[in-house]
Parts: sequence; structure tokens; C-alpha cells
Amino acid sequence: MNIFTEIEGLSGEELSSALLRYLLLNSSEARENIISFFSKHSPIGPLISYSHFSCNREYPTQYEDRKSEQEKVRGRIDLLIELDGAIIGIENKLFANFGDDQPKKYLQTLEDIRSTLSKIRLPKMKSAFFVLCPEFKENDAREKISDLKTPSKVVLWEKLISNLKQIEKITDPVSRVVLDELIIYIERKIDFLHDFSDWVPHLRNHFESKGSELQREVLRNIWKVFPAPGPKLGFGDHWVGYYFFSDKQQNDHKAWFGFVPGSVIDNKDARSSEFIIASTFYPESLSQSFEKIKLTNDNFVGRPKETHYWIVNFDGTWNTSQKWDKEIKPFWKGIE
Repeated sequence: MNIFTEIEGLSGEELSSALLRYLLLNSSEARENIISFFSKHSPIGPLISYSHFSCNREYPTQYEDRKSEQEKVRGRIDLLIELDGAIIGIENKLFANFGDDQPKKYLQTLEDIRSTLSKIRLPKMKSAFFVLCPEFKENDAREKISDLKTPSKVVLWEKLISNLKQIEKITDPVSRVVLDELIIYIERKIDFLHDFSDWVPHLRNHFESKGSELQREVLRNIWKVFPAPGPKLGFGDHWVGYYFFSDKQQNDHKAWFGFVPGSVIDNKDARSSEFIIASTFYPESLSQSFEKIKLTNDNFVGRPKETHYWIVNFDGTWNTSQKWDKEIKPFWKGIE
């Protein structure tokens, strides 16, 4: 397996899944470490691979959605691993939110594979499903697996990385490089705004037409935490940001986040720059960091009905995805 072919054009969840698969297939030391990690958290007992091992990425799945007249709902398991006596599926979540029918839509295929292999293996095969995610997504992931019939478990990227750091020697030099880069990549993604406390005054200092490069960099990072964010950064003379929930058909499920100059906000210094959130629904339980405001020009979300606006008074402590996720959670809960 050529590592460049394996990871070309990938990022985020897809890239980290590809790197994990590369290590599982090419390094006996990494494979033993990773399987041991999942074995310790296994809901079906110890996991071993003395006689059988395979690992597939983006394994296609489908199941019958009873709500839509047996329509086949398709998906892809991030990693599907065959071991002695067990088949396990892994859903890798770094920043993406769970999509419709995730992870339920994977389990029928997992059960089909388990049932087929049980006909030719002794003892009979078991199956388990894992969600691999950062700590700040742990509670959401637990909710998603709480009613699954397949034995399931949430495991944390932070703990897996800590486990991988314990590997002292890897025989294959390419795998050593891949392991080191995976650790660096995940750690940077989880703690994704290292210099944020130094950036805060510059983010608010002034607003350039279409936003400054620093503001764009921050928006691209926190985009990963927002629920259902739009795919394209938009900008104008007096705004730069992203829509979220923009794929919803209902008028009351639209929102936007980004930077605007103080000149478009009532009672604000025209020379300042502010981070705001605009939404056509009203979330509950916002923290004191959110200041309700009025704009002098509120044509951001098409105004299908009344739109609400808040300045987000962030500070240097907002330098992690955990902090952003916690603060904006009411906007996610607001439409559930």
C-alpha cells in the first residue's frame, strides 16, 4: 500500500481514518496497540487477531428505512475491521455532526456480515460498533448509541492518541512517520486555535472589506464546530461568514455567523469589528457571552421572518473546539 495513494486529497475524518487504516495494515506494533485499545473498551469482551485480520475504509452499507416504504438508505462505515471472533465498525467523528440515520444505518450491514461469517467460523462471530470522537463530542455520541441493539461504545481520540504515544519502536520507517504525523494532526485538530488569545484584540481591532485573513482563518476553524454549516465562506464589504442550517427548507431554520464592522450595529464603535450570530429561531439558555443587538442593516439571512442577532463576546479562553461547542450548543438544540 502506497501511503500517498491512500491519503491523497483527504482531510478531517477521512484523512485520520485513512492513516489509522494504513497503520493497522502495515505495522504490527501499531496494529497490536490499536486493537488492544479497542479491546479494553469493547462491549463484547476481548478483541484478538491471531488468525484473522482485515480492515476496510468507507465500507458501503444500506438498510431498509421503515418510515419510507422499505427505501434503501445507504451509508459508509469509516472503518470495518475483521478479527478473530468479531467484526467491528468504527464511526470516526472529529468535528462533523451526525447525519440523518447515523449510526443506525450502518448496523444492518454489520449484522449481515457477522451472520455470514458465523456460518463458516467457530466460535460464532460477535459484532460491536464504536464511535471514535473528541471528548467535547462524547455526550452527543453517547446519546446517538443509547438505543442501538448492536453492542456499542464511545471511545475518545484523546485516549487513543495517549495510547499510541506509548509505542516505543516501529520496525517500518514509513509507519513511524505516519504514526507521528497522525498524533500531531489529531492534537492540532482537537486544540485547534493555539494562538487565539493573542489574536483576540486583532480580530476586534477593525474590519477590512470582506474580512481580514486572520478573521477568515478563525471562521474556517470554528466552522467545523457549528451545526450544519454551509460549504462556502461568503463575504461582502460589510460582512464575512458562513450560513448554518441553510440546507433546511423551513424558513425558521436559518442562521449565519461571522464578522461585521461596528458601523452596522446600533450603538457600537464604527471602527470596531464584531463577531455575531444571526438566526431566524430563538435558542434558549445562551450564556452571558451573547449580547442581543440590533443591526442598521439586517439583510443577512433573507429575512423570511423575524431575525435575531447577538454579538458573541469571546475572549482568549475560547481557544478550543470544546469551548465553542459548549457555547453554541443552544443553537443546535434550538431546532431539535
